[in-house]
Amino acid sequence: MVRIQCSYVSNRQDSAEAIEFFRRGQIKAPFKTVDLKELPKIYDLMKEGKITGR
Repeated sequence: MVRIQCSYVSNRQDSAEAIEFFRRGQIKAPFKTVDLKELPKIYDLMKEGKITGR
């Protein structure tokens, strides 16, 4: 996975460039949508370190 780290002092050009990286597919941001009823299970998986991100 790629981690992009930035600061609050960047400018609009920096933001536009970051969005362009994403648009070209150079940034992969995996995600999964689950039902709200599955939330307790998701919290358990996070505590166990079995999920990347939150």
